[in-house]
Amino acid sequence: MRHFITALALSSLALVAACSSNTAVEEETEASTTEEALHSSTLAKKLARDWVAKGAPVPTMTLDLSGTYTLDTGIRCIRAPCPSGETGRWRLYRGWFSSYVRLAPAGASSRWYRVETAGNDPVELTGVWGTQGAFVPAAPTDPCARVRCASGTHCESNNGSAQCVPNITCANVRCAAGTMCDMVNGAPECVSYPTCASTLCEVGKTCTDTPIVCVRAPCPPTAPSCDYVCPANGWINCMPGPGAPANPACSGAYHTWIQANCPGVDFAY
Repeated sequence: MRHFITALALSSLALVAACSSNTAVEEETEASTTEEALHSSTLAKKLARDWVAKGAPVPTMTLDLSGTYTLDTGIRCIRAPCPSGETGRWRLYRGWFSSYVRLAPAGASSRWYRVETAGNDPVELTGVWGTQGAFVPAAPTDPCARVRCASGTHCESNNGSAQCVPNITCANVRCAAGTMCDMVNGAPECVSYPTCASTLCEVGKTCTDTPIVCVRAPCPPTAPSCDYVCPANGWINCMPGPGAPANPACSGAYHTWIQANCPGVDFAY
């Protein structure tokens, strides 16, 4: 019984402490906060980003680490005057229990927001001390979406910033011997092309890698060509004999070609 009473007492004390803490946060005032330098604050560096109204696409707000901010209400003018936003300064303040962002628009009263965090990351700016509404971090955007690069270059995102880099094409790719560069699915690729090393010619023909005059790229530098060549001048022995291998020069297409193109060659039958 005594153990049950002790546990109940401890639970009651914890509940009272939690309620006291929440009340203290609510009762914090501007006067109980202290300004913190933005350039040396880890929290300020995380707050310096794009924000959007909680539960709505507008307004949007950008906090810059320099201490300035811009706010866009989303209103687009049909008939003047219709202001679409504001600019001003923002400051970070520390209280006993929470951190606060103070917006000071030019020519208007300041607005205060409490920084709600999850772990070490700010997840919401909640209006306090008469300020209504809340902001949440805006979804990250592609920095290349607003960049137009010069011809021959393209945009790449590098640590959140846009950078124009040269396109990788066959013009700046060197391929190994026996291969050539071809654009495959928009990217350069070294592909093999036929050569005499990979070509088998019919009997009587010799392979020659013949240079190619390129008309439309990509073109391999050479192409294998199987052609007849004249044997050495003199007599070709075509005498029949037991076990003698067939000589392609003694009959067939090669024999006919030699007779028509090699005047210094004769045959012995």
